[in-house]
Amino acid sequence: MSTFSTRSRSSTFMPSTDIRAKELQAAGLTSYRKGNYKAALSELSEALPLAVSVTLQLSILDNRAAVQEKLGNDHLRPALKDARKMMVLQKTSAKGYLRAGKILQLMGRLDVALETYKYGLKLLSKEDTEGKQLLDGMHEKVKGRLEAMDGSQEATRLDPLKMLPFELVDMIFKYLPFETLMVLQRVSCGWREFLVEYYRSYTVLDFSAAKRTVSKFTIKTYLGRARSAVTKAILKKTDQETLSAVATRCKKLSELVITPTSGLISGSIVNAVKQAINLTILELSCETTSSAVVDIIKYSKNLESLCCRRIIPSSRFDWDGREIRRLKKLSLTWYSIDNHYPPYVRSTFDQMLEFLPTLEVLELVKSQLGLFPMPPDLSVLSCLETLVLRGTDIWRFPKVPGSLRRLDLSENPSLRYRIDQDDVIPALDSFSISANPTIDNDELLAILSTTSQNLSLRHLDIGMCPRIDADYLNWLLDAGLGDNLEFFSLHGNPTFGDQLTRELGRLRNLKRLDIGNTKISSIGVSNLLYQGDSKLEWLGLDYCPNVMRDAITLATSMGVRASHKVEQLKGGRKVRY
Repeated sequence: MSTFSTRSRSSTFMPSTDIRAKELQAAGLTSYRKGNYKAALSELSEALPLAVSVTLQLSILDNRAAVQEKLGNDHLRPALKDARKMMVLQKTSAKGYLRAGKILQLMGRLDVALETYKYGLKLLSKEDTEGKQLLDGMHEKVKGRLEAMDGSQEATRLDPLKMLPFELVDMIFKYLPFETLMVLQRVSCGWREFLVEYYRSYTVLDFSAAKRTVSKFTIKTYLGRARSAVTKAILKKTDQETLSAVATRCKKLSELVITPTSGLISGSIVNAVKQAINLTILELSCETTSSAVVDIIKYSKNLESLCCRRIIPSSRFDWDGREIRRLKKLSLTWYSIDNHYPPYVRSTFDQMLEFLPTLEVLELVKSQLGLFPMPPDLSVLSCLETLVLRGTDIWRFPKVPGSLRRLDLSENPSLRYRIDQDDVIPALDSFSISANPTIDNDELLAILSTTSQNLSLRHLDIGMCPRIDADYLNWLLDAGLGDNLEFFSLHGNPTFGDQLTRELGRLRNLKRLDIGNTKISSIGVSNLLYQGDSKLEWLGLDYCPNVMRDAITLATSMGVRASHKVEQLKGGRKVRY
């Protein structure tokens, strides 16, 4: 029995409920005319259970289905349910069939819409001549569209958009990138019509693969088709007008990526951030002033992750002292021709960090922390878990909080690290100090010995450190630093060879080992593979000329993935394996 049948309602509700239902329906229609569709949906949904008469139920269901059509593709399925309830309540009325057919067309299911019109024509009352004309007209219109799209009924059966149900088509198309969805619009008129209205087509606007500058007209066309459905935008060679249009019209925009762009001023980016109120992720590869970075953090309401890859020093600016409790990730890469930044730039950022209590990831690349006169006190960042100071001049370690678990000090070219007795590094899961030409065994042990619990280390990268003596590793292993290691990198170490592979057997939990660009040979690889209780899953053997193909084949046969890239001269030409 239908939920909206008069028999089930008449014994429960008094006729006065129809009066209240009509009042709520009138309020819903007023909200609909004003464009407030969510309020209209709420008022009509409240009115429907109060309606007693079938005629009033049909009217409210029809109104609610119309409202849900306006709310977008996510509401088309509930709208179709309302239309089908109308068909059940009064089989001889044309309203339910007309509404259902319209919704099915919006969903791209023209063949089902055609069958709905045909079914309605069979059941329609003979006295309803107007309804019969409307149904017959829609039937012929949809039939003509199908024949125009496919040429014949046989061609219709071969089109996957017609053969497969919408749910299955949606499962397939949701994994396709934006560029592919745009190319597929050229398949046929039917595909173009479907993809232009398909609600996933414009959720991500990705212009990163464009070979030429995308015109403003094209972007505005896509924004018009998207109907505020865009959640992520990747803009290439954009300008101030386009950026403002995306930030203003895409109400659901949560992620914005701007690739290297010349001529885009920092003020335009700050204004865009103010307009995109739902923005949570911002990634900038264009030039951005340091003052603009501070303004972005201050004025963005919901920003959780900020990545700026090309910061240039700007005039003096001040932090206003407000705590920002939403930012979780901050990644800053500095850019300057002479790689020198005025002291006020560093001091301002040091001051700013103190007011980011929820920061979990901090990445500072090519910065100059610690030169004048002390490094910043990062211990105030009580939630910090990941700290990256890559290519950063450091005379001594900055103070860090006890929550820190991952520390990356890679690519610091020439300076040594001064560690005082009161410096304590927390128990780390991951530590990287690769590409450091000055650090040696004693200094590395001194750094790791300051950790409060060094046995927790699972990731250690000391690759491309020429002063690290890897002729033997007892100095590292006897200190207990390798007991829990799962990843270990000695990439590019000049002293590492086959003689050390036996010692690596002491790393019982090792899963990934990078020994690329070393003197290891196929014999050393065999020694690693034949360890009794080895858990090895991956071997990095890139640019190891003494490792032959048979060693790689052996590793694969034993379930160990191996990366092996080799370039060498042979017969006057390069050969890549």
